Amino acid sequence: TDGVISTIALVGFREGVDDIRYVTKLKELIRQHRNGPKKDLATSAQTFLDELRDDGDLHLLRLEIINYILELLK
Repeated sequence: TDGVISTIALVGFREGVDDIRYVTKLKELIRQHRNGPKKDLATSAQTFLDELRDDGDLHLLRLEIINYILELLK
């Protein structure tokens, strides 16, 4: 009776919010590293985002975004 009831719509909304957070973090890291020693990786990540399409496997796209984030954070 208290709280949110988990529904397919709520799960989709949550995943969308997570995706926005991942992309926002990646864009922030690209800005930080585009002129530094990791500029090639930052450029590659930016190219990935520029060519991003939503008609593929969203789990694989999310994983690739996370991989770029982790590499730029090293």
